[in-house]
Amino acid sequence: MESNTVETRVMDFAGINVGHGHVKVQTDRTYVQYASLVQRANDRLAMGALRGSAQRVVVEGSAYDVGDDVALSGDLSLGRTVFGHWGDSDIYRVLRQSVVERLAGESLGPWVVMLGIPVAQFKDLAYRRALVAGWRGTHDTTRGELRILHAGATPEPLGSFWEYASRGPAQRQQLASGDVVIVDFGYFTTDINAVRRMVLNTHIADSIDKGMREVYRALGDLLLSRHGVNCSDVEVEMALLGQWPILVSGQPIEPAGLVDEVLVQVGADLLHWMRAIMGRASGVVLTTGGGAHLMTPLVRNAFPRVEVIMVPDPQAANARGYHRMATSIPKALTTEANHRDEPRAFR
Repeated sequence: MESNTVETRVMDFAGINVGHGHVKVQTDRTYVQYASLVQRANDRLAMGALRGSAQRVVVEGSAYDVGDDVALSGDLSLGRTVFGHWGDSDIYRVLRQSVVERLAGESLGPWVVMLGIPVAQFKDLAYRRALVAGWRGTHDTTRGELRILHAGATPEPLGSFWEYASRGPAQRQQLASGDVVIVDFGYFTTDINAVRRMVLNTHIADSIDKGMREVYRALGDLLLSRHGVNCSDVEVEMALLGQWPILVSGQPIEPAGLVDEVLVQVGADLLHWMRAIMGRASGVVLTTGGGAHLMTPLVRNAFPRVEVIMVPDPQAANARGYHRMATSIPKALTTEANHRDEPRAFR
Protein backbone atom coordinates (compact mmCIF):
# COMPACT_ATOMS: atom_id res chain seq x y z
CA MET A 1 0.00 0.00 0.00
CA GLU A 2 1.29 3.40 -0.95
CA SER A 3 2.18 5.60 2.00
CA ASN A 4 0.79 9.13 2.29
CA THR A 5 3.64 10.15 4.55
CA VAL A 6 5.45 13.23 3.27
CA GLU A 7 9.12 13.62 4.04
CA THR A 8 10.10 16.86 5.77
CA ARG A 9 13.63 18.20 5.37
CA VAL A 10 15.46 21.30 6.53
CA MET A 11 15.10 22.99 3.12
CA ASP A 12 13.90 21.99 -0.34
CA PHE A 13 14.70 23.74 -3.61
CA ALA A 14 12.80 23.93 -6.90
CA GLY A 15 13.22 25.57 -10.28
CA ILE A 16 9.81 26.29 -11.81
CA ASN A 17 8.91 27.26 -15.37
CA VAL A 18 5.14 27.72 -15.77
CA GLY A 19 5.11 28.34 -19.50
CA HIS A 20 2.20 28.88 -21.85
CA GLY A 21 3.15 25.60 -23.50
CA HIS A 22 4.49 23.38 -20.73
CA VAL A 23 5.09 23.37 -17.01
CA LYS A 24 8.57 22.21 -16.05
CA VAL A 25 9.69 21.65 -12.48
CA GLN A 26 13.13 20.58 -11.25
CA THR A 27 13.48 19.70 -7.58
CA ASP A 28 16.27 18.13 -5.55
CA ARG A 29 14.76 14.73 -6.33
CA THR A 30 13.17 14.80 -9.77
CA TYR A 31 12.24 16.60 -12.98
CA VAL A 32 8.64 16.72 -14.19
CA GLN A 33 7.13 18.23 -17.32
CA TYR A 34 3.51 18.41 -18.44
CA ALA A 35 1.44 20.44 -20.88
CA SER A 36 -0.09 23.70 -19.69
CA LEU A 37 -3.54 22.38 -20.51
CA VAL A 38 -6.35 23.16 -18.09
CA GLN A 39 -9.88 21.83 -18.37
CA ARG A 40 -12.74 22.21 -15.96
CA ALA A 41 -13.44 18.82 -14.43
CA ASN A 42 -16.57 17.09 -15.76
CA ASP A 43 -16.82 19.47 -18.72
CA ARG A 44 -19.32 17.64 -20.92
CA LEU A 45 -18.23 19.51 -24.05
CA ALA A 46 -14.78 17.98 -23.94
CA MET A 47 -13.90 14.50 -25.14
CA GLY A 48 -12.92 12.02 -22.51
CA ALA A 49 -12.41 12.16 -18.79
CA LEU A 50 -9.35 12.36 -16.59
CA ARG A 51 -6.81 9.90 -17.90
CA GLY A 52 -3.14 9.08 -18.18
CA SER A 53 -0.85 11.41 -16.31
CA ALA A 54 -3.39 14.21 -15.98
CA GLN A 55 -3.72 15.72 -12.52
CA ARG A 56 -6.84 16.98 -10.74
CA VAL A 57 -6.49 20.11 -8.62
CA VAL A 58 -8.98 22.26 -6.75
CA VAL A 59 -8.78 26.06 -6.75
CA GLU A 60 -11.32 28.13 -4.81
CA GLY A 61 -13.74 25.22 -4.68
CA SER A 62 -13.61 24.40 -8.40
CA ALA A 63 -11.96 21.24 -9.76
CA TYR A 64 -9.72 21.25 -12.83
CA ASP A 65 -7.88 18.60 -14.83
CA VAL A 66 -4.31 19.53 -15.71
CA GLY A 67 -1.74 17.82 -17.89
CA ASP A 68 -0.74 16.37 -21.21
CA ASP A 69 -3.41 13.65 -21.34
CA VAL A 70 -6.40 15.90 -20.76
CA ALA A 71 -8.72 15.77 -23.79
CA LEU A 72 -7.38 18.16 -26.39
CA SER A 73 -10.63 18.94 -28.18
CA GLY A 74 -13.98 20.42 -27.19
CA ASP A 75 -14.61 23.77 -25.57
CA LEU A 76 -11.48 24.37 -23.53
CA SER A 77 -12.56 27.65 -22.00
CA LEU A 78 -9.31 27.78 -20.06
CA GLY A 79 -7.21 26.69 -23.01
CA ARG A 80 -3.82 28.00 -24.05
CA THR A 81 -4.64 31.66 -24.54
CA VAL A 82 -2.03 34.40 -24.74
CA PHE A 83 -2.08 36.69 -21.70
CA GLY A 84 -0.16 39.94 -21.44
CA HIS A 85 0.21 39.30 -17.72
CA TRP A 86 0.30 35.53 -17.69
CA GLY A 87 0.57 35.32 -13.90
CA ASP A 88 -2.74 37.18 -13.45
CA SER A 89 -4.74 34.69 -15.50
CA ASP A 90 -7.05 32.00 -14.10
CA ILE A 91 -5.14 29.29 -15.93
CA TYR A 92 -1.86 30.36 -14.28
CA ARG A 93 -3.45 30.10 -10.82
CA VAL A 94 -4.61 26.57 -11.63
CA LEU A 95 -1.16 25.62 -12.92
CA ARG A 96 0.47 27.13 -9.83
CA GLN A 97 -1.72 24.94 -7.64
CA SER A 98 -0.78 21.91 -9.74
CA VAL A 99 2.89 22.65 -9.06
CA VAL A 100 2.25 23.20 -5.36
CA GLU A 101 0.51 19.81 -5.16
CA ARG A 102 3.46 18.13 -6.85
CA LEU A 103 5.90 19.80 -4.47
CA ALA A 104 3.79 18.64 -1.53
CA GLY A 105 4.15 15.09 -2.82
CA GLU A 106 7.86 15.39 -2.05
CA SER A 107 7.88 17.61 1.03
CA LEU A 108 5.79 20.19 2.83
CA GLY A 109 8.84 22.38 2.99
CA PRO A 110 10.03 24.87 3.71
CA TRP A 111 10.76 25.41 0.01
CA VAL A 112 12.95 27.90 -1.81
CA VAL A 113 11.81 28.31 -5.41
CA MET A 114 13.08 30.21 -8.43
CA LEU A 115 10.62 31.18 -11.16
CA GLY A 116 11.39 31.98 -14.78
CA ILE A 117 9.25 34.55 -16.59
CA PRO A 118 9.42 36.14 -20.07
CA VAL A 119 11.93 38.95 -20.34
CA ALA A 120 9.37 41.64 -21.21
CA GLN A 121 7.19 40.68 -18.24
CA PHE A 122 10.22 40.47 -15.97
CA LYS A 123 10.97 44.13 -16.64
CA ASP A 124 7.60 45.08 -15.11
CA LEU A 125 8.72 45.39 -11.48
CA ALA A 126 5.22 45.68 -9.97
CA TYR A 127 4.00 42.64 -11.88
CA ARG A 128 7.09 40.62 -11.02
CA ARG A 129 6.79 41.31 -7.32
CA ALA A 130 3.07 40.48 -7.34
CA LEU A 131 3.78 37.20 -9.13
CA VAL A 132 6.46 36.22 -6.62
CA ALA A 133 4.20 37.17 -3.70
CA GLY A 134 1.57 34.76 -5.00
CA TRP A 135 3.99 31.87 -4.59
CA ARG A 136 5.48 32.86 -1.26
CA GLY A 137 3.83 31.73 1.98
CA THR A 138 1.58 28.85 3.02
CA HIS A 139 -0.48 26.86 0.49
CA ASP A 140 -3.25 24.36 1.22
CA THR A 141 -2.71 21.01 -0.49
CA THR A 142 -4.27 17.56 -0.30
CA ARG A 143 -1.29 16.50 1.83
CA GLY A 144 -1.33 19.41 4.25
CA GLU A 145 0.00 22.95 4.37
CA LEU A 146 3.04 23.54 2.18
CA ARG A 147 5.35 26.42 3.02
CA ILE A 148 7.36 28.38 0.44
CA LEU A 149 9.85 30.35 2.47
CA HIS A 150 11.34 32.28 -0.44
CA ALA A 151 10.40 32.78 -4.08
CA GLY A 152 12.56 34.59 -6.58
CA ALA A 153 12.15 35.43 -10.27
CA THR A 154 14.60 35.53 -13.17
CA PRO A 155 14.31 36.15 -16.92
CA GLU A 156 13.57 32.83 -18.61
CA PRO A 157 16.71 32.42 -20.78
CA LEU A 158 19.09 32.83 -17.84
CA GLY A 159 18.12 29.42 -16.50
CA SER A 160 19.66 27.76 -19.57
CA PHE A 161 22.75 29.95 -19.30
CA TRP A 162 23.48 28.80 -15.75
CA GLU A 163 22.60 25.20 -16.51
CA TYR A 164 25.07 25.16 -19.40
CA ALA A 165 27.73 27.03 -17.41
CA SER A 166 27.39 24.48 -14.60
CA ARG A 167 28.20 21.51 -16.81
CA GLY A 168 31.95 21.85 -16.27
CA PRO A 169 35.07 24.05 -16.40
CA ALA A 170 35.21 23.97 -20.21
CA GLN A 171 31.72 25.39 -20.53
CA ARG A 172 32.34 28.07 -17.90
CA GLN A 173 35.54 29.16 -19.61
CA GLN A 174 33.75 29.21 -22.96
CA LEU A 175 31.04 31.54 -21.63
CA ALA A 176 33.26 33.69 -19.41
CA SER A 177 35.60 34.84 -22.16
CA GLY A 178 33.24 37.21 -23.96
CA ASP A 179 29.67 37.97 -25.03
CA VAL A 180 26.94 35.36 -24.80
CA VAL A 181 23.43 35.74 -26.19
CA ILE A 182 20.75 33.29 -25.02
CA VAL A 183 17.70 32.82 -27.23
CA ASP A 184 14.73 30.91 -25.78
CA PHE A 185 12.30 29.63 -28.43
CA GLY A 186 9.16 29.06 -26.39
CA TYR A 187 5.58 28.15 -27.22
CA PHE A 188 4.01 31.62 -27.21
CA THR A 189 7.06 33.85 -26.86
CA THR A 190 10.68 34.00 -27.94
CA ASP A 191 13.03 35.63 -25.42
CA ILE A 192 16.55 37.03 -25.62
CA ASN A 193 19.03 37.78 -22.86
CA ALA A 194 22.73 38.53 -23.04
CA VAL A 195 25.64 38.09 -20.66
CA ARG A 196 28.99 39.87 -21.01
CA ARG A 197 31.84 38.25 -19.10
CA MET A 198 29.34 36.54 -16.79
CA VAL A 199 27.48 39.80 -16.00
CA LEU A 200 23.95 40.46 -17.26
CA ASN A 201 23.92 42.82 -20.26
CA THR A 202 20.57 44.59 -20.07
CA HIS A 203 20.97 46.26 -23.47
CA ILE A 204 20.12 42.95 -25.15
CA ALA A 205 16.97 41.79 -23.38
CA ASP A 206 13.51 41.50 -24.90
CA SER A 207 10.56 39.23 -25.75
CA ILE A 208 8.33 38.87 -28.78
CA ASP A 209 4.85 37.32 -28.75
CA LYS A 210 5.75 34.89 -31.50
CA GLY A 211 6.99 31.39 -30.97
CA MET A 212 6.50 27.76 -31.83
CA ARG A 213 2.71 27.96 -31.70
CA GLU A 214 2.80 29.69 -35.09
CA VAL A 215 4.91 26.83 -36.47
CA TYR A 216 2.58 24.14 -35.09
CA ARG A 217 -0.56 25.88 -36.32
CA ALA A 218 0.86 26.46 -39.79
CA LEU A 219 1.88 22.81 -39.90
CA GLY A 220 -1.63 21.83 -38.83
CA ASP A 221 -3.05 23.91 -41.68
CA LEU A 222 -0.83 22.04 -44.16
CA LEU A 223 -1.93 18.67 -42.79
CA LEU A 224 -5.56 19.72 -43.16
CA SER A 225 -5.25 21.10 -46.70
CA ARG A 226 -3.10 18.27 -48.06
CA HIS A 227 -4.29 15.25 -46.12
CA GLY A 228 -7.68 16.22 -44.71
CA VAL A 229 -6.61 15.53 -41.13
CA ASN A 230 -7.53 18.11 -38.48
CA CYS A 231 -4.89 18.25 -35.73
CA SER A 232 -4.70 20.70 -32.87
CA ASP A 233 -1.49 22.66 -32.42
CA VAL A 234 -0.86 20.63 -29.27
CA GLU A 235 -1.12 17.33 -31.16
CA VAL A 236 1.25 18.60 -33.86
CA GLU A 237 3.68 19.75 -31.17
CA MET A 238 3.63 16.40 -29.39
CA ALA A 239 4.20 14.55 -32.69
CA LEU A 240 7.18 16.75 -33.56
CA LEU A 241 8.80 16.66 -30.14
CA GLY A 242 8.11 12.93 -29.76
CA GLN A 243 9.25 12.25 -33.35
CA TRP A 244 6.27 10.08 -34.11
CA PRO A 245 3.97 10.10 -37.17
CA ILE A 246 0.36 11.28 -37.43
CA LEU A 247 -1.97 8.59 -38.81
CA VAL A 248 -4.17 9.52 -41.77
CA SER A 249 -6.61 6.75 -42.72
CA GLY A 250 -4.25 4.31 -41.08
CA GLN A 251 -1.22 5.59 -42.99
CA PRO A 252 1.58 7.42 -41.17
CA ILE A 253 2.37 11.01 -42.17
CA GLU A 254 5.68 12.37 -40.92
CA PRO A 255 4.99 16.01 -39.91
CA ALA A 256 8.73 16.67 -39.75
CA GLY A 257 8.82 16.50 -43.54
CA LEU A 258 6.63 19.60 -43.76
CA VAL A 259 8.52 21.68 -41.22
CA ASP A 260 10.90 23.33 -43.68
CA GLU A 261 7.99 24.84 -45.61
CA VAL A 262 6.48 26.28 -42.45
CA LEU A 263 9.77 27.65 -41.10
CA VAL A 264 10.36 29.75 -44.21
CA GLN A 265 7.95 32.43 -42.99
CA VAL A 266 7.81 31.97 -39.21
CA GLY A 267 11.56 31.50 -38.96
CA ALA A 268 12.22 34.56 -41.11
CA ASP A 269 10.10 36.73 -38.81
CA LEU A 270 11.94 35.51 -35.71
CA LEU A 271 15.38 35.94 -37.27
CA HIS A 272 14.51 39.48 -38.39
CA TRP A 273 13.54 40.31 -34.80
CA MET A 274 16.71 38.69 -33.45
CA ARG A 275 18.91 40.77 -35.77
CA ALA A 276 17.20 43.95 -34.65
CA ILE A 277 17.87 43.10 -30.98
CA MET A 278 21.30 41.52 -31.30
CA GLY A 279 22.88 43.67 -34.02
CA ARG A 280 26.22 42.28 -35.16
CA ALA A 281 26.48 39.54 -32.58
CA SER A 282 29.85 38.08 -31.71
CA GLY A 283 30.97 35.39 -29.31
CA VAL A 284 28.50 32.63 -28.44
CA VAL A 285 24.77 32.20 -29.01
CA LEU A 286 23.01 29.63 -26.84
CA THR A 287 19.67 28.35 -28.12
CA THR A 288 17.14 26.79 -25.78
CA GLY A 289 13.43 26.12 -25.31
CA GLY A 290 10.98 23.73 -26.96
CA GLY A 291 11.67 25.18 -30.41
CA ALA A 292 15.46 24.99 -30.21
CA HIS A 293 15.68 21.79 -32.28
CA LEU A 294 13.79 23.45 -35.14
CA MET A 295 15.32 26.92 -34.95
CA THR A 296 19.00 26.24 -34.23
CA PRO A 297 19.95 25.36 -37.85
CA LEU A 298 18.31 28.61 -39.01
CA VAL A 299 20.21 30.61 -36.37
CA ARG A 300 23.51 29.07 -37.51
CA ASN A 301 22.81 30.11 -41.08
CA ALA A 302 21.73 33.62 -40.05
CA PHE A 303 24.74 34.28 -37.78
CA PRO A 304 27.70 32.54 -39.45
CA ARG A 305 30.31 34.52 -37.49
CA VAL A 306 29.24 33.30 -34.04
CA GLU A 307 29.38 29.94 -32.36
CA VAL A 308 25.80 28.69 -32.02
CA ILE A 309 25.28 26.04 -29.34
CA MET A 310 22.01 24.34 -28.59
CA VAL A 311 22.04 23.57 -24.87
CA PRO A 312 21.59 19.90 -23.97
CA ASP A 313 17.97 18.93 -23.36
CA PRO A 314 16.71 22.43 -24.27
CA GLN A 315 13.15 21.91 -23.04
CA ALA A 316 14.32 21.12 -19.52
CA ALA A 317 17.41 23.36 -19.34
CA ASN A 318 15.68 26.47 -17.98
CA ALA A 319 13.97 24.72 -15.07
CA ARG A 320 17.19 22.92 -14.18
CA GLY A 321 19.06 26.22 -14.25
CA TYR A 322 16.44 27.85 -12.02
CA HIS A 323 16.94 25.00 -9.56
CA ARG A 324 20.67 25.70 -9.50
CA MET A 325 19.91 29.37 -8.88
CA ALA A 326 17.52 28.47 -6.04
CA THR A 327 20.12 26.32 -4.31
CA SER A 328 22.59 29.22 -4.43
CA ILE A 329 20.29 31.43 -2.33
CA PRO A 330 21.52 31.50 1.30
CA LYS A 331 19.44 29.35 3.61
CA ALA A 332 19.41 32.06 6.27
CA LEU A 333 16.77 34.09 4.44
CA THR A 334 15.64 37.44 5.81
CA THR A 335 12.63 39.60 5.11
CA GLU A 336 14.86 41.91 3.09
CA ALA A 337 16.08 38.99 0.98
CA ASN A 338 12.51 38.17 -0.04
CA HIS A 339 12.34 41.53 -1.82
CA ARG A 340 15.60 41.06 -3.68
CA ASP A 341 14.05 38.76 -6.27
CA GLU A 342 15.62 40.30 -9.35
CA PRO A 343 19.09 41.16 -10.69
CA ARG A 344 20.13 44.70 -9.69
CA ALA A 345 20.58 45.72 -13.30
CA PHE A 346 16.85 45.42 -13.94
CA ARG A 347 15.73 47.73 -11.11
